[in-house]
Amino acid sequence: MNIGSILALFSGIIVTIVGVRLTTDKPMMFVDGVSVFIVVGGTFAATAISVRTSKMFVLFKIFMNRMIKGKAVKFPEVISELIQLSHAFASKKNLNVEMQKLKDSFLKECVQLYLDELVDDSRYIRMLDDRVKNMHKSLMIDINRFKNIGKYPPAFGMLGTTMGMIVLLSELGGKDAMKTMGPAMAVCLITTFYGVIMSNIMVIPVSENIDDSAQEINLKNKIIVEGLKLILKKTSPAILAEELNSHLNHEDRLDWKEVLNV
Repeated sequence: MNIGSILALFSGIIVTIVGVRLTTDKPMMFVDGVSVFIVVGGTFAATAISVRTSKMFVLFKIFMNRMIKGKAVKFPEVISELIQLSHAFASKKNLNVEMQKLKDSFLKECVQLYLDELVDDSRYIRMLDDRVKNMHKSLMIDINRFKNIGKYPPAFGMLGTTMGMIVLLSELGGKDAMKTMGPAMAVCLITTFYGVIMSNIMVIPVSENIDDSAQEINLKNKIIVEGLKLILKKTSPAILAEELNSHLNHEDRLDWKEVLNV
């Protein structure tokens, strides 16, 4: 479990709660069921219209794996699997058996496509390149849609505020209008308050987290395709590892000497 990310998420909520407590000794004035209904209900309604439910589940799954479960891409493991696959390919072992040992789903998919022997090696690599590009393009389109959801909560917050202002102004002619104006105005602004919180503590940070995860997945898939290119060229495992390490920062690289027992 990714404790750091979970604590970071809750820290934003805690900061808001502590800020409310420091602002007033009557924190319950920030609680309003109608405002929650307008902001949350309106956001979900707008989201359902703009984004297909199936796409939302894909993004939610990535978010869960990345932020909650802490499943960031482990590049050394990916390169290590490619080295093992290189050994199997060079020694002409049963690739069906070796494929079952692989942990990365995309690498498994690539090996299975090779084993199907539908096309020659050059076309096989072109298919993999196209698959990586299209996967990333599709995912980024969905992520941008998710980012756009961040504009809905503040918008519905303003909608709730506008509705409250209409009611407030319609009552200004009453006898005690001046006494009730302040409390009524505070209630009007609560919906905006909820909208800002929902957008800037939940939606936008989550979308940025998913975006970061998508970039890592894309790099990992590119490394896999590059590794398969080198395997088909019968590149030695050491050179293969160094070629793939060139795509990574120093802390993410694999020490191939440990893997090859050199």
